[in-house]
Amino acid sequence: MKENHNKMKTILVCTDFSPTGNNAIKFAIQFASSSKYNLVVFHVVHMPKFSPTITEAAFLELEKKEEITQHQKLEILVDKIYHNLHLKKNAGRVKVVAKNGIFVTDRKSTRLNSSHYNISYAVY
Repeated sequence: MKENHNKMKTILVCTDFSPTGNNAIKFAIQFASSSKYNLVVFHVVHMPKFSPTITEAAFLELEKKEEITQHQKLEILVDKIYHNLHLKKNAGRVKVVAKNGIFVTDRKSTRLNSSHYNISYAVY
């Protein structure tokens, strides 16, 4: 009987921009670089509706702008960590994702850049 040897291909690291989250990114970058794994750096942007008087359209526009801002912030952080580690970022192997919503893992959900780990996120 042939054994099925699944090998990890992608590392997913989530961050909230805290020192601990940044250290997790640093470790994941080092591990992915030394092992030739793909890397997904993920940040969930949660922006509660702060005023009952704001329209849905205005809120969605603010939310989208915040998602873009957080994505740029995450890109800068990842680039800085690569630079400080004297490692070259392989754009084809590294994906930076910042999404509005709540991060949920579920083996039965939609896949995100991985053949072995299924990731989904709910956007509200």
